[in-house]
Amino acid sequence: MTILDTIRWGLRQIRKRLLESILIILGIALGVGVICCVVGLMEGLTKQTSSIMNDQNMRVFQLVSRQNNFQFEDIGKPLKRIGLVDEEKPKVTFEDYLKLKEFDLEGVELIWFSEMRAESLASEEEGPRPIFDDPEEEEKWYRDNMLEFRLASPEIFQAAELSLVTGDLFRGADLLDKSKVIVIGDELADSLFPNEDPIGKEIKLHLGSYKVIGVVHRESDEEEVEYIAGLGMVEDLNRQGFIPFFSYVNEFQQEENNELREFYIQAKDSVELEVFRNQLKNYVTQYLAEGIDVTGMYTFQSQGKKTIFVIGKIMGLFSCAALLIASINILNLMMAKVLRRYKQIGISTALGASRRDVFNLFLAEALILGIFGSILGVGLGFGGLKLLSKLTRIPLGLSILNWLVGIGVALLTSLIFGLYPASQAARVRPVDALKMD
Repeated sequence: MTILDTIRWGLRQIRKRLLESILIILGIALGVGVICCVVGLMEGLTKQTSSIMNDQNMRVFQLVSRQNNFQFEDIGKPLKRIGLVDEEKPKVTFEDYLKLKEFDLEGVELIWFSEMRAESLASEEEGPRPIFDDPEEEEKWYRDNMLEFRLASPEIFQAAELSLVTGDLFRGADLLDKSKVIVIGDELADSLFPNEDPIGKEIKLHLGSYKVIGVVHRESDEEEVEYIAGLGMVEDLNRQGFIPFFSYVNEFQQEENNELREFYIQAKDSVELEVFRNQLKNYVTQYLAEGIDVTGMYTFQSQGKKTIFVIGKIMGLFSCAALLIASINILNLMMAKVLRRYKQIGISTALGASRRDVFNLFLAEALILGIFGSILGVGLGFGGLKLLSKLTRIPLGLSILNWLVGIGVALLTSLIFGLYPASQAARVRPVDALKMD
């Protein structure tokens, strides 16, 4: 019997018991579809996570008091006793910033700190801030009447990639001397001092007048919103001012002006982030106060990546279970086919069909069902991924390799669970088969 004859015989048997054949095909298709969806989802999530992990913001770490920090690993842990109200809380200080700079930790590109503030430029005679019904009008009023500025260390200009347009930048000496100076973005300069040279002009704030010593600018893509860890949206930087951190204090804050909310450490591009983070955590544990955490986007993404890996394993187990159920279904239905054709097999054997011919016929039927099931399963997987892509807004799809894996799994399953029924059919003795009614 040729291969073509074997295929034709298998197709005829499938048509004869169409309902049983459809059930087998659906069982295979569901198992393959689930596997394709799981593989495609995990591949999509892995690609997205890898893309995020390569972002420059991943290289910025933050040192912050644990009381002000939320971490994924805290989820599910029992509540801890915080202590008395007057108990001393861990603080991140200016001395910590200096210690880390002097320590010269390997792989550090930049260390800086900043704090955002805003003040009204309107005089007290103009009355309180008006209430707007239109968000656009409110935004316009805010731009015209509010001044956003950052209290920062001198490294902020490098961290924000701000280039000097005119004048000069403030330096470390201005930070320590609490100099009443300010560097402003070029858009802010055009707004406050139109058609004038802003250098040397005074900007009056709540805690005194600040002298403009420089104008800066940052190139940014107007069509794409860009975010910088520790700084925010870059399109706002050209409308902000920058003041030496300790220059914006009053007489009641003089003794506590070394305290920082947090400061940021940027790793070099050549550094492996996991190694760098561990080194930074070891430094914090050994040299800084207890209760200070190392956090940042990399930390959160690392925890998210671990969570995705765990979810992937769970989904993989469910997909394997679905395929196992489908495989058992194939085995049961194929065995039912053998029992139903017991007498027919005996007659074929009596007429000269060899055991090998009978074995090949039943195995070919199982493989044909597997091919149909795999094609339908891959189609279901593709449709499922399209639906998941719309729901999760993550670009998901099946690569050629995944298509081949899905089809290969279906064929292998059909082969393995079709061997036993085929072997049982090949063992049928003509004498016993012909005695059956």
